[in-house]
Amino acid sequence: MKKCICRRNFVSVAAMLLGVALIFTGCGKKTEPEGAGTNGGQEIGSPSQAGTGQGEATKLLKLGQYKGVEVPPMDLEVTEEELQKEIDSVIQSHAYYQEIEGKTVIEEGDVVNIDFKGLLDGEAFEGGSSGEGGYDLEIGSGGFIAGFEEQLVGKELGGFYSLDLEFPDPYLNNPSLAGKPVVFEVTVNKIQERIVPELTDEFASAKLGYDTVEAFQTGTREELEAIKRDEAQSQREYDVLKAVIDNSEYEVSEAEIQAKKDTMIATYEYYASANGMDLATFVMFFMGGMSVEDFEAECLVTSEFNIKSTLAIKAIIEAEGFALTDEEYKSQAEEIMTGYGYDSLEAFEADYTKEEIVENILHNQVVDFLVKECVEKAS
Repeated sequence: MKKCICRRNFVSVAAMLLGVALIFTGCGKKTEPEGAGTNGGQEIGSPSQAGTGQGEATKLLKLGQYKGVEVPPMDLEVTEEELQKEIDSVIQSHAYYQEIEGKTVIEEGDVVNIDFKGLLDGEAFEGGSSGEGGYDLEIGSGGFIAGFEEQLVGKELGGFYSLDLEFPDPYLNNPSLAGKPVVFEVTVNKIQERIVPELTDEFASAKLGYDTVEAFQTGTREELEAIKRDEAQSQREYDVLKAVIDNSEYEVSEAEIQAKKDTMIATYEYYASANGMDLATFVMFFMGGMSVEDFEAECLVTSEFNIKSTLAIKAIIEAEGFALTDEEYKSQAEEIMTGYGYDSLEAFEADYTKEEIVENILHNQVVDFLVKECVEKAS
């Protein structure tokens, strides 16, 4: 599946969580808008279109103000709460399990190391068995299907047990098991407790790559600040384009927006299938528990935004005379192709035409231009 190259695509916050925002807009051939003018209220002589090849396309009727648009201030502050949360998360990731000396009976809150094998109609089913070294399970965490952890409470170290259970219905992780009765054969290897290490200079040096706790805290703050800057930059780019869209006038093709949304959803269905999931499971895991219905609504909003922003950017390219010299094209295209693992510009252009590459480079240049020209609202 050919994906869009390099062009910054501006999507809703929910859609961005997938980390695959670059598939949201197509990389179709560039259609230059006709007409000319300057900033603020440019009349488009023959409206540019972002056609889908499926009937009427959305049209840009009037390009509104795009220089000096007002945007919210950037939030770059890393709070003490955010810093401590990240530090705690790092330390927690280094927690380890230690066998509880003298303990022989499982209680709620214990971490047990178990070997298990799930049987459906007497046969082991795929994904239902522990690997080498057993599996560490915190009793009461809800990590297994209902009844599994509850039945282990009161069981003894070294014991072998058969647990009669039933998979929930629906069961998104593996729909073929939904509602099926199964037996889990379980051996209890260890009863453990989870030990969270103390943050000391010695721990920071040995495990975290910093000489001292203070250096670790400073480094963590700097990393969070870098993340905040990246997030704020992406938000700023979105806000600028949103302002340009709001200032402009469009003749909207609902059919085109719906078609773009359907293509987007089909793309996610492809990625879900490639990962052995249906769309509902994929969205639930990668979108913070979002339902398919909410996800489809986000895709519709995103599709309209991307279509409108593409039309506005094309008009700005024309109005401002954005263009690339051969040298600029070669330099930037080679930089892009390296990131995509191509060894030569010829091979890159064989997969992505020169017209597509130029369009994406200019798209990003316009966004940089708009951000440079925007005005931050007073906080």
